[in-house]
Amino acid sequence: MSTEWCFARERKLRRMSEKMLKPLLVGQAPGESGDGIPLSGRCGRKLCGLMKTDLDDYLEKFDRVNVLDFFPGKNGKGDAFPINKAREMASRIRLGERPFVVLLGRNVARAFGMAKMDPLTWTTVRGTPVALVPHPSGVNRWWNDCTNVRRARRFLRNIYNVARVNCELSSSSKAC
Repeated sequence: MSTEWCFARERKLRRMSEKMLKPLLVGQAPGESGDGIPLSGRCGRKLCGLMKTDLDDYLEKFDRVNVLDFFPGKNGKGDAFPINKAREMASRIRLGERPFVVLLGRNVARAFGMAKMDPLTWTTVRGTPVALVPHPSGVNRWWNDCTNVRRARRFLRNIYNVARVNCELSSSSKAC
C-alpha cells in the first residue's frame, strides 16, 4: 500500500511540474475598489511586506484566487461574507493540483470546511498541504500582537522561499 502511495505522489508531482502550477493563495473577495487581480491590492501589498518581496515578484510566484468574485459589502467593521456562495465557489477550486495552498482568513477556511484550523498551521487536503494565515486586511485583531506578526512574517517568508525554489526547479522559465 505504501508503495502505491509513493507512485501516486510521484505521478502527482510530475503532473504538477508538467503543468508548472504555482502555489495558490486563496482570499475572501475583491476589495471595494478592486482592480480585478486577486490579492494584488492592500492585502497583497501587506503579504509582500511580510514575505519581504516586491509586488511583481509576489504576483509571479503565486497564483491567487478569491472565494467570492464580487465585493459583498460591509457588515460592521468588516466585510459581509455570504458563506453559502463562498462554499459554492470554494468547491470549484481544485486544491489537489497545487504544491501547496494558503487560505487567507477564517472565513475562507470555513468556505472549505476547515473552520477549526489554527493560524499558521498545516493540514493535508486530497494530498495537498494547506495552511491558514489570518486575513491580512488589518481588521483582525490577531495582527495587533507583535509576537503574531513575527510568527506570520517567518511563516510567510518560508512559504515565499518554497515558492521561489518551486519556480527555480521548474523546467520552463514561463512558469515563474
